Amino acid sequence: GFHGDFILDNILKTDNDFMLLDWRQNFGGLLTSGDKYYDLAKLNHNLFLNHHVLNENLFSFEMHDKRITLDVMRSQRLIEAQSIYMNYLETHNYDIKKINLLTPIIWLNMAPLHQHPLDLFLFYFGKYQLWKALQEYEQ
Repeated sequence: GFHGDFILDNILKTDNDFMLLDWRQNFGGLLTSGDKYYDLAKLNHNLFLNHHVLNENLFSFEMHDKRITLDVMRSQRLIEAQSIYMNYLETHNYDIKKINLLTPIIWLNMAPLHQHPLDLFLFYFGKYQLWKALQEYEQ
């Protein structure tokens, strides 16, 4: 199965369980299957770059000549949640390197869908994080 937009905003806690909202109708045309690693990376993206932070412009993007400076506010609560999430994935034998490669690809994919300066922030942040993930993947 797949969700397609597995982010915190689409997860509701019920009395005894969780409920997922906003399921995608298909995954690249497939109706009954999808890429679970895409969903896992999508949640990782949202723990790293939370939509509230991006929507409230709690990030910065500066370009001076060929030097780019990026900064983003991250709550301690989400940093800790991401650490717990990564530990859970690792103990359940998920490929963390694959998730770390897919997460910045999500940012690169999102970049052209947003207005300036968020578009450039996502593009350069995704590009940098992809470079870092590739360095780790090759080790």
